[in-house]
Amino acid sequence: METTIGIIGGKGKMGQLFARLFSQQGYQVLISDKNTKLKNKDLVNNSDIIIISVNIDQTIPVINEIEPYLNNQKLLMDLTSLKKEPVQAMLKTKARILSIHPMFNDTSFGSGQKVLISKVRCQKTDVNRIKSFFHKYRVKTLDIDYKKHDDIMAIVQVLVHFAEISFTKTLEKIGIKVENLLAYSSPAYEIKIEMACRILAQDANLYGNIQIRNPLSRKYVKLLMESSEELQKILENKDLNEFTKYFNKSQKFLGKYAPQALKESDYLIAKLREKDIQVHGETIKNKKAKIALLGPKFTHSDIACNNWLKKTDKSYPDISKIYCQSISEIFELVKKKQVKKGFVPLENMLDGSIQETQDNLFKHQMKILEEVSAPIHHCIATTYGTKAKDINQIFSHEKAINQCSDYIKAQKARQKL
Repeated sequence: METTIGIIGGKGKMGQLFARLFSQQGYQVLISDKNTKLKNKDLVNNSDIIIISVNIDQTIPVINEIEPYLNNQKLLMDLTSLKKEPVQAMLKTKARILSIHPMFNDTSFGSGQKVLISKVRCQKTDVNRIKSFFHKYRVKTLDIDYKKHDDIMAIVQVLVHFAEISFTKTLEKIGIKVENLLAYSSPAYEIKIEMACRILAQDANLYGNIQIRNPLSRKYVKLLMESSEELQKILENKDLNEFTKYFNKSQKFLGKYAPQALKESDYLIAKLREKDIQVHGETIKNKKAKIALLGPKFTHSDIACNNWLKKTDKSYPDISKIYCQSISEIFELVKKKQVKKGFVPLENMLDGSIQETQDNLFKHQMKILEEVSAPIHHCIATTYGTKAKDINQIFSHEKAINQCSDYIKAQKARQKL
């Protein structure tokens, strides 16, 4: 029997994301929201799994509203960033309960992201089904006790966001434009500034509820302010010795993670520099470039683009191309009019839509001029004489792995991205 998933708040950004993802995996999806004909009551009655995807302050009222229509044959899930109060409300219902917290938003979903899962009152098959759903998109699932969830998030979200929001407010008081600040910032500081500004590009209701409703917010923010005041006194006294003690004590607390953080952040900085070189440096060399696409040469995008250009442009093969490292770079080049066209992957019959392309089409409000279909044939490359039975681990790009997942599973080989 086909499983039906109902999403309350399905017109919101996260609701739309999950509706699309579940549909891709063959589930029937129902949506209710403020302006839909389908009401919450009818959605619950016609769904096997009910997902609540509304603002944090609306979660408990929605749970109370649908409580009379829930039974132990239905699985109830929420997507909130806080757990104690919503879970307590859900426990008053008769439904099975699985509480999840996606640690991503609608634009950052994808491989390598994390989702926290609290097994409140549910069956093993419920947990396995939801974990399998996320694993197909290479999203990591982490178990967490809902009673401990909010305590951890008071640091991971509240404390970090508080510092970032305060930082941007300070920039406002100084009166300096971020664009001018970035012009004189190294890639390391550029990343820090961008991560702080990233918060302000999102929903105030979400971040306000995270800050205000977490019971440990005041305690941890108070400790942050005390630490800031301690450092401020050191600066006012111009006491380098005390600063060194303050600095070294924190360094000692971090232990082995400090050099690890340095190494990992160096990788991010290098990637940002590569992007700058790719977009700004290579564009200068290719002032007459007509098209941007994913590189390097001989990728599926490159082959498909060449075949398309042969049929549509008489100047082929003399057409100047820019090979980019990401889909986002292609859109940026088109937006800045540094190329006339961008050639991007949109959908794969086996692995579904390309999320990054969909997000950028929406973000930049760009139009698709033409659709190109291209067959893709994968093969396993081995050393001469290797037999299929000898292969137990396959290294490849995540898309190729996903597209060949049924074959790889049948061969009982491990996958390595």
